[in-house]
Amino acid sequence: MDKLKDKSVLIVGCGGLGGYVIEELSRIGVGKLILVDGDVFSRSNMNRQLMAKEETLGKSKVETYAKRLGEISNCQVEVHSEFLTEDNTHLIDQADIVIDCVDNVEARFLIAKACKEKGKMFVHGAIDGEEGQVMLCLPEDNTFEKYYRAVDDTLRHDTVSYAVATVASIEANVAVKALLGQQDKFKGKLIIIDLESVFVKIIDLAL
Repeated sequence: MDKLKDKSVLIVGCGGLGGYVIEELSRIGVGKLILVDGDVFSRSNMNRQLMAKEETLGKSKVETYAKRLGEISNCQVEVHSEFLTEDNTHLIDQADIVIDCVDNVEARFLIAKACKEKGKMFVHGAIDGEEGQVMLCLPEDNTFEKYYRAVDDTLRHDTVSYAVATVASIEANVAVKALLGQQDKFKGKLIIIDLESVFVKIIDLAL
């Protein structure tokens, strides 16, 4: 894991998924985290977001996590209190890998397009109720676009805290493996997590 200290990870979205991903990557030894999110904490976040609490309501998510990381690790932190748009995709240039922790398909397609153009890997993650999914998207493949052509973006269930933590942990795991050069094991694969039935399934999207 010593190689991680020289790696830089950009996390887009610092809410439910992003908060747990930030926590886990900082503790495992990633050298630099770049946090991008223009949102502030609200009371509705308290059921699933790690740093949503009474004293952080109304405060910037990225600034709150930057303070948190100063208390638990020595990783370098760069914060951008803004949403990722076509005007600031240059932030991706600094990262070895990007992690998608956003909550809408439009933002995900922006991440996918920018990462492909810049030759960067990104880890996609999403949740609906007690179900979630993760996939590693490489710049030379079309895994993300192939899957999302047929996906309904409408969330049907309230997200539960343990689903957020589980999916975020798998995102962090996939990102670490990719940073260590083991990305081929995830190429073209979609990881499905169903916590109602308690199972994990891997689908080969290349088939």
